Amino acid sequence: MKNKVLVSSLAAIIAVPLFAVMCAASWFSHNSSVKTTNVDIIYQAKLANGKTLKMGSYKLEIPLNSKSPDLKFYQHGKLVASVPAQVKSEAQKPPATEIDYTRKGAAEYLTSIRPGGLKKSFVIAGSSTMKSGA
Repeated sequence: MKNKVLVSSLAAIIAVPLFAVMCAASWFSHNSSVKTTNVDIIYQAKLANGKTLKMGSYKLEIPLNSKSPDLKFYQHGKLVASVPAQVKSEAQKPPATEIDYTRKGAAEYLTSIRPGGLKKSFVIAGSSTMKSGA
């Protein structure tokens, strides 16, 4: 009986720290593959896929390990829009997130985002065909 208790105790002593290390590794690897930043949309902006973002603050989630990630916009914890983008390398990291808009007719289209602290920009798929003009 003492041997069974001893073996069970040793197994628990080994398993608990091992499980904690595996969970931590999973958590850290997940966080490093997604960039989350807060963005302020200053115009009611259309996305190339037809979705519209109202003026306001959003949490933007960007998968970093993809050449054509889906940018996800959350407001009040709810996913409100998702749009495909193309990754473009930049020479410098902007200090803060920068957003580009293009006017087409009476509408503003969100065309690209450069997250602060990254040497990448994300061009909204389909936006490269839009021309400026009123």
